[in-house]
Amino acid sequence: MKRRQPLAAIIVAMVASVGLMTAAGCGSDDADDAGEAVESVATSATGAAPSPDDSGAAPTGDGTATAPGDGGTAPPGGGEVLEIPAAEQGLAFAVEEITAPAGEITLRMPNPSAVPHNIAVDEPEQQIGEIVGEGGVSEITVDFPPGEYEYYCSVPGHREAGMVGTLTVE
Repeated sequence: MKRRQPLAAIIVAMVASVGLMTAAGCGSDDADDAGEAVESVATSATGAAPSPDDSGAAPTGDGTATAPGDGGTAPPGGGEVLEIPAAEQGLAFAVEEITAPAGEITLRMPNPSAVPHNIAVDEPEQQIGEIVGEGGVSEITVDFPPGEYEYYCSVPGHREAGMVGTLTVE
């Protein structure tokens, strides 16, 4: 399985570079910025720690993560964006515990697995993201007051099999 991870990183980097070239214009002299962005996307795809300017949650190495503090990229409506990928294998999230400040939070679940998954919460209000296949991203946005919340995959049988995590909102 370790052979697929570099291939996935290469594919993600290639897709990101095409998107950056399209957005910046193919003849852009700003190659350094494009290279840094592609490196950041490729690093995130390999599971390595994100670069300091990455806007997603930073994994701590033990299945937990923390949201970026000041300087994180906010979605158009404001608030935090937390990346909670599905595990590459099995019925699990790659991040099982995550902490973020109270307010509007977008939970993004990239799916690197061939098994369809999504992300959902029941509280403070029920939100269920789109079920996506390999390469897709399921996303929900909720206004979270301080507290502890369970996020899960709502595909039948996945939550029951343990595809759950804990979001602590401070």
